[in-house]
Amino acid sequence: MDNNITRKSKIKYILNNMYLEPLCLYFILFFTIGAVILIAVVYIIGGTFLPFFRILFGSNLSRIVRLVKFFISTEVLVVIGAIIEFIIILNRIIKKKFLKSLLFYNIFKYHKSDFKVYKDIILPFLFSSILILYFFLMLISEVDLLYLCLFIFTLLISITVLNYAEQVNKIIHGINNIAKLQKTDISYMGSSDFTLEAVSMLNNIDKNISKTIESQLKSERLKTELITNISHDLKTPLTSIINYTDLLKNLDIKDKTALDYVSVLDKNSKRLKVLIIDLVDASKTETGNVNINPEKLELNELISQIYGEFDSMFNEKEITFVFNPEDDIYVLADGNHLGRVLENVIGNACKYTQEKTRVYGDVRREGDFVSFTLKNISKDKLNIDPDELMEQFVRGERSRHTEGSGLGLYIARNLMKLMNGELSISINGDLFEVRLVIPIFN
Repeated sequence: MDNNITRKSKIKYILNNMYLEPLCLYFILFFTIGAVILIAVVYIIGGTFLPFFRILFGSNLSRIVRLVKFFISTEVLVVIGAIIEFIIILNRIIKKKFLKSLLFYNIFKYHKSDFKVYKDIILPFLFSSILILYFFLMLISEVDLLYLCLFIFTLLISITVLNYAEQVNKIIHGINNIAKLQKTDISYMGSSDFTLEAVSMLNNIDKNISKTIESQLKSERLKTELITNISHDLKTPLTSIINYTDLLKNLDIKDKTALDYVSVLDKNSKRLKVLIIDLVDASKTETGNVNINPEKLELNELISQIYGEFDSMFNEKEITFVFNPEDDIYVLADGNHLGRVLENVIGNACKYTQEKTRVYGDVRREGDFVSFTLKNISKDKLNIDPDELMEQFVRGERSRHTEGSGLGLYIARNLMKLMNGELSISINGDLFEVRLVIPIFN
């Protein structure tokens, strides 16, 4: 009973959802083969049981034979098939899915995205089309059963190949949607069994990916909240430590050792404050929890202002900052955040550039963006990948003897992304280059 229901449901699904062209061809093939088999069966049964039928029907036998011949005639079977196909077409028109149920409509509608699938079957399809045209012309000139069978068979093969390509394209479309983190919204119209099974598997993959992403986002959110809460809790005792350290510094302490202790305490408490602030900022920029207020900024002036804060440090190391802007260039960015990014890259140049060398700054227009590049010769060996250099805590892990948290470039890159810009780094031997790409103000 269950198998019967399943079979009926499957037949109903095929009639309602299969592409119209292959469905019509299958009907033609079914009635063609069915007619031959039916005629053969009728003649075999009639010849075998003819004496029995004569006794049973008597003088009415000839009338019954004519009636049977009429119903198994090619014309009647063609009419029956045409009526069934007309009902199917009418049903799809009423349900407003006639065009969607046409294979050729779907092929030409989505030909741009489907071309990667269809390009591999163009030559076989052209060859089949030539054969179909040839058999059709032969049938017009002379009706022949062999040509009719070859015509139907070639047409069936061609439509089946196109249908298969369309099904493969649907699956590829679903995979592309998953890759873009979009819902695998695939039309069930025209889908074959293997496509439905593939779509079901893709939906399962999509659900698993969504769950994984949701779990990861939840984990990131909890991590951010944990960092924020811990950092907030650390600020209160740290503020007390810094304040009491300042009070100790103002006391008239004669003991040199005690003064050294106070100095170390002062230095490390201030460094801890920087670490906590950077940790919170890194967490905020990573999750996008930062207010961005784009405004019109003159980039060359902002760079000059930021450099002014490091001018004395450059002079102490005898490092020359070569930056000679000619025209005013306006960009669209958040002044505070872009200033912080520039402070980071210029500050790094000041810290890590080989003494008695030059640092080159350059600003250029690049279409809808403006690029600012900063080049310097590093005083240390640069045996690290540029991408790795911008990850969290890399500098802090490898150079704990220097000041800073190792989060500066990581925060700067995140801030540039939030301002629709970009920060990139390239290393060539000892030559270090950092490049900022900022949207231009139109």
